[in-house]
Amino acid sequence: MLNLLIVEDDERQIKLYKDTIDEFNTGSDIKIEVIISINLEEGLQQIRTKNFDAAIIDLRLGSGDIEGRGKEIIKEIKGNLRFPVFVLTAYPGDLGEDLKIPNAFYKVYEQTKKDTIEVLEEMTDIYKTGITKIMGRKGIVEKTLQEVFWENIAASMEYWKTEIEDESKIEKVLSRHILAHLSERLRLTEEGEFEKCHPAEVYIMPPIKKDFFTGDILKSKASEEYFLILTPACDMVLRERNEGGTEATYRNAEKIILAKLVDFTRIEEVAKYIETHSNTKKGEVEKYIRNTKKGRYHYLPSSGSRIPGFLVDFQDINRINPEKLTTYNRIASIDEPFLKDIIARFTSYYARQGSPDLDIDIILKKLING
Repeated sequence: MLNLLIVEDDERQIKLYKDTIDEFNTGSDIKIEVIISINLEEGLQQIRTKNFDAAIIDLRLGSGDIEGRGKEIIKEIKGNLRFPVFVLTAYPGDLGEDLKIPNAFYKVYEQTKKDTIEVLEEMTDIYKTGITKIMGRKGIVEKTLQEVFWENIAASMEYWKTEIEDESKIEKVLSRHILAHLSERLRLTEEGEFEKCHPAEVYIMPPIKKDFFTGDILKSKASEEYFLILTPACDMVLRERNEGGTEATYRNAEKIILAKLVDFTRIEEVAKYIETHSNTKKGEVEKYIRNTKKGRYHYLPSSGSRIPGFLVDFQDINRINPEKLTTYNRIASIDEPFLKDIIARFTSYYARQGSPDLDIDIILKKLING
């Protein structure tokens, strides 16, 4: 059941919403339960006391409202809550610049130009992902955080009470510590076994770090080529930036190491598997995905339209001057648990020394003959 809040004062528009939702519910596997508020005060009261999965909000609430008081509800949701907001209004110009930028969870439509059914379809598509259950006030993140608070942090709090050397930093330090516990718990099943990761978990997209860093996936502005930064993290620490903020100097990196990313679907065995669905080829493809095929490559899964799926090629290495980084766009960052494995494989690949081949026939004969 999708719990929807509608903040609207026009009776005809309210009736239209109710009729449209009734029609939608007859043909959808996701049923919508709606609560309607007709003014700012009611709307604020609802979001402060009830749990919602989405909201449709008009801006001008009441005949005397010429400023668009519905903005206050939008600000309250974006500041304190986590569910999609759809603004349907005849006066989109009432929004300030800070509320004009749309994203997947925040859409602004002119009321007469947007079909309500389309809006309901958009919000149910988001609801089906489970994001509001995950991030809501009673979602899995909140539940796990509660467990971490009482079972983990409570057990170590005596230690942290003695570690406050800088009060301005302790909140961030503790926040990272708590998030580490949260992440650890979410990697496990209810039975305590490790969960298999979804391919999208490999990436942080868009990147959070302000500057280029180890594990960033780059796309050349001049071509369709992709690369991965493999320069050690300690060398990528920023030393200074020019006044315009366009160029950065890194502490120890005179050159930036980039590994070429190869389109996974263009690998011969993969292309043949896609074409034939052969079980023989499937086995070869799985070796690439499991990183047991060749030490030369490391598999990166596809994720949406921006990450088509790659092999990191440890033999195709480029070294560029740091100022050349501006000729690339940052597409994503690889999350740390996955990045550690890539760095380990990269260093292992170049650290291997090799040894002369042993005569296996002699060894096998000795095993048999003693």
